[in-house]
Amino acid sequence: MKNSYLLRHTAIAGLALTLSCSAITSFAADVSSAADVIDTRQHGFKKMGGAMKVFRTQLREDTPDANAMSAAADTIALYAKDVSTWFPEGSGAESGLDTDALDYIWKNPTKFDGYSQDLVRTSQQLVEAVASNDKGSIKAAVVAVKDSCSDCHSSFRAD
Repeated sequence: MKNSYLLRHTAIAGLALTLSCSAITSFAADVSSAADVIDTRQHGFKKMGGAMKVFRTQLREDTPDANAMSAAADTIALYAKDVSTWFPEGSGAESGLDTDALDYIWKNPTKFDGYSQDLVRTSQQLVEAVASNDKGSIKAAVVAVKDSCSDCHSSFRAD
């Protein structure tokens, strides 16, 4: 009877320890996963911001570098396609990690998706404008991308 009691309590303690370790591991994976998501989106937005700076510099030139602008437009269009995937549940302030993303993103996903789609559309128009090599069209397309970014930031980003 004494051995049965000891065996049963040892088994219960072992089960409790296993469940605790699983919960800790799951929590660590969630934090790691959220950190990876936040790093990915911050990296993507920095790449897009850097590409926008190329336009600011090049459009001030008498003869802008078409290759530099083409590469910048391609970068913006490439990352724009992924923006809507960079904000899964659990990757906001509740993760405890450094992010400027406001909770409103997850409270109003339809509005966020609309802004994401607008960014994809305007970034593709930028690629097309750069291909036309018409400075006026490029400037207008850059403004459209900038406005798309600003509209989204005003609703969903803490500045």
